[in-house]
Amino acid sequence: YRTVENVYSRHNYDLQDLQDEVWDMWEDIDKASDGWLTHTQQLLSKSLSSNKTVSVIVGENTHLLRTFAAMMMLNLQRYFNVENIYAHDYTLHPMSEIIQHIRRRFSREAEY
Repeated sequence: YRTVENVYSRHNYDLQDLQDEVWDMWEDIDKASDGWLTHTQQLLSKSLSSNKTVSVIVGENTHLLRTFAAMMMLNLQRYFNVENIYAHDYTLHPMSEIIQHIRRRFSREAEY
């Protein structure tokens, strides 16, 4: 996990070589989804403007690397700290265990 975290952090915003291709893909996805990516970024920006907000994402039925790749591909990495990205494999742990871990980490008073 630490190795992946270091690689992700080092390359988090380092997409210059692929910027045009990634941007074109992002625009295509946004258009095909009736602006879902734009709306998602607007919502995340608004919700994270409060100092009381922490963003957490759980990639369901996937590996951590796939979750990181999807975050970068969809240009959502600036909204999520690497420590707050989880991957859930239902064959290893029920989702309820992941949610309980997140609640313990951030308190039960948070909204989920």
